[in-house]
Amino acid sequence: MVGMEEPSTLFQYLYTTLTAEIHTEKLRYGERLPSIRELCRIYNVGIRTVNDVLKALNDNGYIKTEIRKNATVIYRNDELTDSLRAKQLLARKEAVVDLLKTMGCFFPHIIASGAMMCDTSHLEEMIRSARGLTDKPIKEKWRVSTHIIQQIISFHGNRLLTELFINMNIYGQVPVLEGFKNPFLDMTWDRERNISYLFDAIKAKDYEGLYTRIEELYVNGARKVEKYLEELAEIYPQFSNLEKSAYQWDARNGRVFLYMEISRQLASKIGKNIYPVNGSLPTIMELADEYAVSPSTVRKALGVLNTLGIVRTVKKAGSIVTLNAAASFDIQIKDAAMKRDAVTFLSALHMCAMTCRTIALLGFDRLEPETIHRLVIEGADEDNRSVAFILIKALVKAQPYNGIREIYAQMELLLSWGYYFSFAQRNKEQYQFVHEKSKTALQFLLIKEKTAFADIIQEIYMDIFTLIRNTLVSYGAMEGICLAPPAPDTFEKNRTLLH
Repeated sequence: MVGMEEPSTLFQYLYTTLTAEIHTEKLRYGERLPSIRELCRIYNVGIRTVNDVLKALNDNGYIKTEIRKNATVIYRNDELTDSLRAKQLLARKEAVVDLLKTMGCFFPHIIASGAMMCDTSHLEEMIRSARGLTDKPIKEKWRVSTHIIQQIISFHGNRLLTELFINMNIYGQVPVLEGFKNPFLDMTWDRERNISYLFDAIKAKDYEGLYTRIEELYVNGARKVEKYLEELAEIYPQFSNLEKSAYQWDARNGRVFLYMEISRQLASKIGKNIYPVNGSLPTIMELADEYAVSPSTVRKALGVLNTLGIVRTVKKAGSIVTLNAAASFDIQIKDAAMKRDAVTFLSALHMCAMTCRTIALLGFDRLEPETIHRLVIEGADEDNRSVAFILIKALVKAQPYNGIREIYAQMELLLSWGYYFSFAQRNKEQYQFVHEKSKTALQFLLIKEKTAFADIIQEIYMDIFTLIRNTLVSYGAMEGICLAPPAPDTFEKNRTLLH
């Protein structure tokens, strides 16, 4: 019997995020949380979710809520001595530095291209929020500057991107022990200067300069945090052989709906011919037993597959694998959870389109000769229509930063959520030129043309995103329109990050 996960919710997403901030001491004992309105804006959730989470945090002893006042952190681990703090920090020393370098690879382009979409009203709002920043305490400076960057990222219309930025910022925070220079003092000053520069760059449309500044911010930040952690390691040599911690991101948090998960798994089995066309699926009771869910949950899952034309459920006859309606493209996405899946799938594809050029540049020289040989052989197969995805998988495996590999592993999970839409691709001939470009990419790989290779990988994923977004919008997933077409990444990369 296969046990299914309990569905994650926005409540769990926000609760987990805030408790993580408290446990990592980003939010310390005695400090106040942002207001309810600010929490809604920062984490992109509704007032009801925020109120429910604050009540749970209050009930569980993390915070104290008061009428007309921001909640106060009351959780304090009195047993957490400097020695234990050092132990926790040094366990994730490499992971934190790796994460900051990963952010330096991904976010300069995301922020610079987001700034391209910043209109006058948005700019004025951000300038107002930054007024008086110089006189504010360090944590408030950090919070305000982070929120401004987050606002710019939100112009892409991709909630997944915003959540990733928040998650990485939380993990990248490190408590500073007494007697050590706070690396965030300089980093906050750098941010303060760069926020001012950011506004000027947006006004002047100097996106190249903005890209370089943001990249330097992360490169210098990684260097300063690494120096602090190395000094800490010298004082606490007894922690030199700790089991290393790694950055993890659960991109599915707040997105898993049980019956949709079953729909995806059944669609995957149909695609692998475990359940062949014209064959029958197991009965509702058999599926309920297999997935350890109620019969009504199975019926909802089968309803999704019926809507997509992948199966046809007949009373008393069971569910037959048909693909007929899918092949005729006679489907409409009306179910709310199905729309969420479509938008999640598109959001992951959108992230790939924005970051794949960096992936290509970083991985190009690290591909093993036998890997290149295998890619060329697979690309020569005219029936193979997944060359672009095979290329990216090989490049991800060759990445120097664990953070990048973790992010792409999570995106791959979310891309699988769109698997059942692949049964109903419109105008499959449109995808032929994607296959041709993939073969061109392989040629550039063979002749060692790194920049041309990275550029065409970017083109491929931008084309795939546009094609699939248009298709899913035509099916009824209108929310896909909110995802801004990714701007090409043409910026020069920092050599420190590429080596």
